[in-house]
Amino acid sequence: MSEHFVYIENQFFITSTVCNDTVIENKIGDALVHRIIRAHREGTQWRACIMIPLLPGFPQPLDHSDASSVRIILECQNRTICRGPNSIFSRLRKEGIDPDEYITVFCLRNWGKLPGNVLTTEMVYIHGKVCIVDDRLAIIGSANINERSQRGDRDSELASVIRDTDMIDGTMAGKPFKVGRFAHTLRVRLMREHIGVDVDAMYEEDLMASSPVQSDDDMHKWDPDHQEHRGAEEEITQYGEQKKATAKTEAFHEFKDSALQGLLFINIYCF
Repeated sequence: MSEHFVYIENQFFITSTVCNDTVIENKIGDALVHRIIRAHREGTQWRACIMIPLLPGFPQPLDHSDASSVRIILECQNRTICRGPNSIFSRLRKEGIDPDEYITVFCLRNWGKLPGNVLTTEMVYIHGKVCIVDDRLAIIGSANINERSQRGDRDSELASVIRDTDMIDGTMAGKPFKVGRFAHTLRVRLMREHIGVDVDAMYEEDLMASSPVQSDDDMHKWDPDHQEHRGAEEEITQYGEQKKATAKTEAFHEFKDSALQGLLFINIYCF
């Protein structure tokens, strides 16, 4: 059971509703509603943050004759989130709860400038399937939040459930709270990317500013003259502090070369 929040990124969000007399059976939406009702009754802070694409992926306009499936997806998502008596928002309002205090749905857009300083924008299509709970548990996989993935008798899906054991100090609801290093770092990185922060450059600066693992005195520069060299006739010559090649090492390299040639033959002629 989530104590403080759930962060979700998914390509779809169709759950626990009724659309065109079809019952959506997966229970993810029910779980969110029940958790919010519990938080409201207990007077505790809790939050669900959901990231989905603004529109399903489709190359044509929504009113195109071939876009009927896209329009159905949008209708099902609207029925899940805020439209009709079976939506998450309507069910919460029936309990006297303001949904905006507990659950928020976001879509992403990018922007740039064309020649002449003309602003342009486009949708960022979210394709990830990630769920992070309390910065302690992360579920990363292939399943969408819809009937095809969640029913269990349709598409085959795979997911990794990561329960962090490397705990670090964090803060939840204004109080100290132990969070998992991986789950917390993943969520913060995703959120920073979504607001336009160049996280790769930021992490590179942090890495460069960090102290080296070893002191300068303990680090040895690579000296190629002290490494093994192979001559033009595939004979081994060694320099510096290393000993000369023995008959055993020469036999080993001959065997390795023969094995590599055999593998090359298999790759070229058998596949």
